[in-house]
Amino acid sequence: MIMQAVMESQGSQLAYALKALHGAMKYNTGYEAITEPFLTTYLFPHINSPNINVCKSALDVASLVAQSDKLGFIVADRCIRSSSLDNRPYSNIVQALSSTDVGIQANALALINSLYMTVPDPQSQKYLDDTLEMLQLSKALKKIVKSVQDEHLKLQSYIYQAQRLKRLARWKEIAYDKSNQQHEDMLLRLWEITFPGQQLSARESDQWKQMGFQGKDPATDFRGMGLLGLYNLLYFGENLGDTWRGIITRNIDRKEREYPAAVAGINITQMLFDLLQLGKPINYNGPPLKIFRVIFDHAAAFEEMYCKTFQALDRTWDDMNASYMDFPKVIAAVRKQIEDVLEINPISLDIFSRAVTKEGTATEQEDDDNEHPQIKAIKSSIRKETYDMYVNNRMEKLKDGCNFAALGKLKEASGKSKAAYVFLRLDPSMQMLQYQMVNGPSDTATIFSNTISKPEIQKIMLGKDCPSVINNKKFEGDVKRVFGFALRDREVELLAHSQSDYLNWIDGLRLLIGGSMAEKDNLDELASLTNMFINVRLVDLAGIQLPEEAPAPPPPPANFDFASESDNQAGAGADASSSSSQDPNAQMDPSMMGGYTGY
Repeated sequence: MIMQAVMESQGSQLAYALKALHGAMKYNTGYEAITEPFLTTYLFPHINSPNINVCKSALDVASLVAQSDKLGFIVADRCIRSSSLDNRPYSNIVQALSSTDVGIQANALALINSLYMTVPDPQSQKYLDDTLEMLQLSKALKKIVKSVQDEHLKLQSYIYQAQRLKRLARWKEIAYDKSNQQHEDMLLRLWEITFPGQQLSARESDQWKQMGFQGKDPATDFRGMGLLGLYNLLYFGENLGDTWRGIITRNIDRKEREYPAAVAGINITQMLFDLLQLGKPINYNGPPLKIFRVIFDHAAAFEEMYCKTFQALDRTWDDMNASYMDFPKVIAAVRKQIEDVLEINPISLDIFSRAVTKEGTATEQEDDDNEHPQIKAIKSSIRKETYDMYVNNRMEKLKDGCNFAALGKLKEASGKSKAAYVFLRLDPSMQMLQYQMVNGPSDTATIFSNTISKPEIQKIMLGKDCPSVINNKKFEGDVKRVFGFALRDREVELLAHSQSDYLNWIDGLRLLIGGSMAEKDNLDELASLTNMFINVRLVDLAGIQLPEEAPAPPPPPANFDFASESDNQAGAGADASSSSSQDPNAQMDPSMMGGYTGY
């Protein structure tokens, strides 16, 4: 009966019939009567319906078809291709993601997720990946996750992200097998890309150490991350060959300061695996875990993030003047930097890259895809100039020094039972911090008896993480202005006298040890400065002449009898109570607004 109603109904009745069919299928009834000709003729064509309710219900049923054991991906795929209007399979589903109705967007994405749940083999998955990417699925999803609010759409966006990352995670479960020729071919391909023209003397050779493996046989280094560790190294070499070879060459030239590059790459794979939550089970029924917007920017977003993170590690190694024994500390610093960038949730790989390479911040607005390349280049240059100027300004403030209230062990060391103060500054060489205990909250110092070298600083601590706050439930002071840094043998804890001092120093210290700015106030200020400089430059390029004097203010209104919305509602209520025959569609006479019609 329901299927008959679907075949014979139109408009709202069809929407109700499809909803009834969805309800029956949801409880696993009626599948035996559903045939592929029925789906091809009476269901999947309605995905293109201009009737919003029909379209949403058709997408709902299509999702259950794709998920079902009886029908599944094979049948759903054939039906989608058969119902295509423009001979471009799946174009109607991708177009539905751009609908103005958020329900249609959510249901279209739910159908895509259902197809990926039941795709039967790697070849079919690749076909689906390639087809959807050719139709610019990433671009459509990127617009959705930029500011998604609807809970159902948010859940489907999370499921798409989680399934995509889970497909990558499967590589981790595949152990490197020397008897598997495909695995061996991948490894030898990595050697050829890294050292073109250089012959590998034997499969097991000390030559592998030049690339940063720990022994003669690289297979032993892949134990932790399985084939995913090799896959990411190979992706870097194949897609950014010059950059990859540059990293290896620079590392060999460091000699006694070199780090194990290939092992570092495997560590980065593990780092991103953890930070992007690849190992967590998918919450198909919600609530969704965090949506990482950058994942939706590129078909290989994880791999591209890997390459950018590797470049950040290589730069950080030199910034910290690290040697082999400092490897864990450098990895920890890079991890913190990536954590900070992901916390701000950049919208694109370009912005992620600028943030991790310190050429911008993760809060920047993305350029318009249709913008002229020269305009994009100008904006990129201004962003870097503004960022460098802002960072230099922060470093100058640290060099000027600042007075703080001493907390914790620093206060105890002063021998004072009440308030203790310290004047802290960055040495002009920018290689160490200098501090001196002082008597009052406004005192400065010119002679310093205490120093902290930059490599001593292990991590930056926010107020809630400082022992003085954790161990003192009755802490007196603004916890939001407490910060500190952990050294090898102790913690230095401070209370800033003002919010501006706190903001200058907390992000200044992050930058000093190779991290990124993370305080929203600083990032917003930088974004405002950047946008201002960009606008000024674009106005200049357009040849627009700005007036030397401000324009004259407009004349005042005839009177100041302004009416508020609540006054209007109150008056309307009084009129309604006194006259039940008042026209509900009548509009207020503008003269009742005292001559002002701007509301």
